[in-house]
Amino acid sequence: MTDTREISLTGDIDGDVTALKTRPDAIDPTIATCALLEHYGISAEVTELRGERDSNFLVHSGGIPRFVLRIANVAEQRLVAAFRAAELLHVAHAAPQLPAPRLRKTTRGADGFDLPTAAGPRHGQLVTYLPGTPMAAMPDARFQHHHLGETAARMSLALQDFEHPGAHLPLLWDIARLPQAAQFIAHTVEPEQVRLVTWAVENYLALGDALRRARRQVIHNDLNPHNIMMDAETHTVTGVIDFGDSVHSTLANDAAVACSYILDDSDDPLAPVRDFLSAYCRILPLDEAEAGMLPVLIAARHALTILITNWRATLYPDNAAYILRNQPRSVLGLRHLHAMGKHRPRDQIFAAIAGQTP
Repeated sequence: MTDTREISLTGDIDGDVTALKTRPDAIDPTIATCALLEHYGISAEVTELRGERDSNFLVHSGGIPRFVLRIANVAEQRLVAAFRAAELLHVAHAAPQLPAPRLRKTTRGADGFDLPTAAGPRHGQLVTYLPGTPMAAMPDARFQHHHLGETAARMSLALQDFEHPGAHLPLLWDIARLPQAAQFIAHTVEPEQVRLVTWAVENYLALGDALRRARRQVIHNDLNPHNIMMDAETHTVTGVIDFGDSVHSTLANDAAVACSYILDDSDDPLAPVRDFLSAYCRILPLDEAEAGMLPVLIAARHALTILITNWRATLYPDNAAYILRNQPRSVLGLRHLHAMGKHRPRDQIFAAIAGQTP
């Protein structure tokens, strides 16, 4: 087996690495409330939210959440903010029934505003708050995964004709960047993690021409249970939030990201994945090659999570618990996929898409 440390790296990810390495300076809530009043004419209270790169605030009035204010990392390129705004506006126009945040324009009609800080200007944007309970906090139920699959497919359909130059900026959280992210393997010291990550990277690289022929478009790229809001009674999706990792990439990667989070630790770990894919493919069918590579892409996402979180935890040891919160799920997912071998996951996925019971 090839040591991941020896895998050649191609492509420039320096810009996104810089953003992930740059800790956002704290924004005083008073400054956030003043910015809301100045740029949106909104008088409200704010509560700080945690974020990987940015400063985020929940905006509420009379105790009722209304908006989410995002103030970007000082290292973020302006083109990224333009892309995010254009994407939300496109989804609102192309699929108004989708429960996605709506961009709120400033009083001057702009997509956002600049906030001067000691470290440099930071760009702010305001989006509507979407109610519901995070899927991560919901009791597990099979029909949740059906609803998630349907919503994910409709989101991909809404974005299939959307283009923006900012979508092509390198993003480290893009599964396609796994070979470049392998440079962070030195920060992964647990032998089992090194072995599993190496296995996942080798399998991803072996996809070769099949991956290059696969459909590509803008994808949400982070359909994890914390970004999916649901109705606690009906278990339907009431919100898809956090478009911050959207990127132009392989279409199947979007389904792979969602599946990586719902693969569980039961006697049948792929059951939620089958439920998701049977619903997804009824709306947006994947071809045989795309479906066949899904187990490799799911493993690749898990490997990416381990590599990036271990690296960032060494940069910010005081925030390591938050950074590493999803890593146990990724290690577990790789264990299951590795133990099942090459054919079993693929056969189960083909059966789910065909509407059969494996």
